[in-house]
Amino acid sequence: MDGNDEQFTVKVERYSSDSSYDFAGFDCTVESFNQFLTEGKIDKELERKISIPYVCLAVRNGKPPKVIGYFTLASSCLERRLYPVSNNQRKKFLYNTVPTVVIGKLAVCKSVQGQGVGKKLLSHAIKTAYLSSKDVGCLALYLKALNENAADFYRSCGWIEIQEEPNSFVFPLKQYEELLKNQSKKVVG
Repeated sequence: MDGNDEQFTVKVERYSSDSSYDFAGFDCTVESFNQFLTEGKIDKELERKISIPYVCLAVRNGKPPKVIGYFTLASSCLERRLYPVSNNQRKKFLYNTVPTVVIGKLAVCKSVQGQGVGKKLLSHAIKTAYLSSKDVGCLALYLKALNENAADFYRSCGWIEIQEEPNSFVFPLKQYEELLKNQSKKVVG
């Protein structure tokens, strides 16, 4: 991280405006995403309950945790016609929209890109949405990729591209549930 050999551990947690984080040097190459951290927009979204931010931290001894990535979650919905299931399955939906959780922003500092931080953030977002879906109706996560590189990343992580909406992706929570079932079968067997 940043070219030095400093020891740190990586963890993801829900952002708290009461905590002290080190945003210095965060650069994901998307200026508006950098400014989200450095100009206090993260606090405003949290305060207004527009989205709930989560930060990926490099925790170092005796220093404030350094933010190396983040994502935001918010409630949303997707038009039923865009949800990637068969027409027979789609007809079973009672409403014209499908309840989803949207990942509004996902950013990884370029100093750690390619080291699994993005996948760690996605995994945390999926788990958070899945656990929330136990209390509030939600079928999937939804997001829009900023560019083709991001779109390729989401494809490689198993997200399903919505053909009618370029660079838009869903991750059905049923897919995560199946993964959990398969993992528990391996542990038992």
